[in-house]
Amino acid sequence: MLESNVVSASMGAFEGGDRMVDLRITIDNVEYEVREDFCDDDFFGLADIFTEDETGFYVGPRALAERATRDYWEDMAKNDVEEFAHLVGTDVLVSWALGRPAGPGAVKVHSLEEWLDLVAECCDEDLAREDGVERYVQSITPDLAKRLCNGAYTWIYGVDLDEVELDDKGMFAPQGNWVAYAY
Repeated sequence: MLESNVVSASMGAFEGGDRMVDLRITIDNVEYEVREDFCDDDFFGLADIFTEDETGFYVGPRALAERATRDYWEDMAKNDVEEFAHLVGTDVLVSWALGRPAGPGAVKVHSLEEWLDLVAECCDEDLAREDGVERYVQSITPDLAKRLCNGAYTWIYGVDLDEVELDDKGMFAPQGNWVAYAY
């Protein structure tokens, strides 16, 4: 039997005593049941979910993943200078200050802003801590979409979740090129 904090497609969980909550997602053709107690907006706007099989994912539109990665590093540069300097390297920071190309990786840029843009484009390197792989979200239940977007899915995408066309499993393809990163 499933623990009470796990939402099962067959059992479900009851919200308000009368409605079943269905928190499932299909990532790279694998369907996962999402734990109800571990489903929130956690990483700079990306949803942080934990599945029944103990896999953690950052989930959301690709554009939001890029923005979250950029914001993460920019926040560190502003608020944890010592850690940022340790990770990026003081020699890189000095080179940028002098307008010289440098970088902590193979690609060299001329400034922090250029580097932040670069890391955003390669967000899978930071977000997919488990294996470095960007996965694609094929389908999601309306209940999970509501949770992941803090109830704003309709506002963000102009799609009424009560009227969205569902497949035979009660799921739909989310708008906006959704991706998932295992951590």
